Amino acid sequence: MWNLNKVVLALVVAGANFQVMFGIGCFECNSASNFTCTEFWDPTIAVTEKFLTNCAHVYNAQYCVKMNGIFDGKLGTKRFCSSKNWGDYCEYIQRPGDTQQYRSCVLTCSTYGCNPAVSLTQFSHTLWFSVVTASVSVLRYSTSMVLQ
Repeated sequence: MWNLNKVVLALVVAGANFQVMFGIGCFECNSASNFTCTEFWDPTIAVTEKFLTNCAHVYNAQYCVKMNGIFDGKLGTKRFCSSKNWGDYCEYIQRPGDTQQYRSCVLTCSTYGCNPAVSLTQFSHTLWFSVVTASVSVLRYSTSMVLQ
């Protein structure tokens, strides 16, 4: 008979090792070369999927990064794979001669496909918790049916 604690432990270990086994995947794009690479993406729109890469071209890739700010004199967004944690911060920049300030942000995350928008990381954590909870419920139900 299945020991419920062992099954739950196996699910947690498998989930924790998913990224190690398969590597990280990130969205990669640059708004300077592709106008659909905007600051705010809806990850359910099919056009974003073409930018999802497996990061195999970056040695020891562990992070996905999303930057928005001024690049080469233009306001834009970049998304890419990285082996470095760039941190999470926003700041306001005012260039000499400009009358307004611009918000520039760097957001770093470490889960698969986490850099289309800020909220996807929260979504993936919620999804993972839901899968584990559902699995435990099914196992408890199955165990109670066997014991009857």
